[in-house]
Amino acid sequence: MVRTASRFRPHKALPIVLGVVLVSFPAWAEDVTIQSSVDQTVVEMGRPLTLTITLGGDLSQVTTAPVVELPDGFQVAARRQSSSLVVKQGTTERTLSFVYVLIPTKLGIFKLGPFSAESNHHPLSTNSVEVTVRRPVLPPGLKSQPQYTL
Repeated sequence: MVRTASRFRPHKALPIVLGVVLVSFPAWAEDVTIQSSVDQTVVEMGRPLTLTITLGGDLSQVTTAPVVELPDGFQVAARRQSSSLVVKQGTTERTLSFVYVLIPTKLGIFKLGPFSAESNHHPLSTNSVEVTVRRPVLPPGLKSQPQYTL
């Protein structure tokens, strides 16, 4: 029985090595994004407004959560945090959302944001959102009653 030494052929092993590296470290190609949004840009004083700050991409590199500083005239009524992970066609999409329910307490035009966070010690910043707070048509808690004629 004669044995022949098998030859290592790097050009055949390269796709396997690259595949293992890319699957093991998918974050190399990903960036971190941050954005802010509100559910309405015109709101009545005393009525809730929802502010959402969303981070997307390689969240393992985010070193600080978004810093939320609101202008005088808004109170935080509630807050929550949610995350999602979607895998489709071999790519992973991750998002982390910070949701704030705000109650405007003053009339006027306000600028919410920009809000900031850090990724690998690099600053990230959202867009700012302009919100107009107007006088309520009816005082909060008072609902229009149907009128009947007899």
